[in-house]
Amino acid sequence: MVNIKKTYDLNKNLTTFKITGQMMAGDLYDCLAQYFGGKVTLRTLWDITEAQIPSATVDEISDLAQYVRNMADARMGGKTAIISKDDLGYGMSRMLGTLYELEQVPFEIQVFRSLEDARAWIGVGGSHDDEERVKINTRTVS
Repeated sequence: MVNIKKTYDLNKNLTTFKITGQMMAGDLYDCLAQYFGGKVTLRTLWDITEAQIPSATVDEISDLAQYVRNMADARMGGKTAIISKDDLGYGMSRMLGTLYELEQVPFEIQVFRSLEDARAWIGVGGSHDDEERVKINTRTVS
């Protein structure tokens, strides 16, 4: 079962996704479709430090990059930071970043091991608790 908590901080033009539990590809596609179909921010932060992510093939990650590319113009010039503490999530996220470049996704992506480094790179600094949360949407999939 996966839990995806989505938090908007419109003052910082930031959407934060906190993912916990077992995440499957379909969960990610559903989350992205909902996000790109609603309020899109230039900055996104994906915290997958508490997610269990099964390994994926290069083709599966490439398909995800192509899927995002089809909707990515809404975030042109933006930044995406991914935080992963385990090697599998970190490596797969780095591969996704490389494939985003090949697909010419019009925003930057970087992978980090710490929340503080990710927030500094994305340009929002400070602690996550300092955010003025405008909208919170939590979804659990079993």
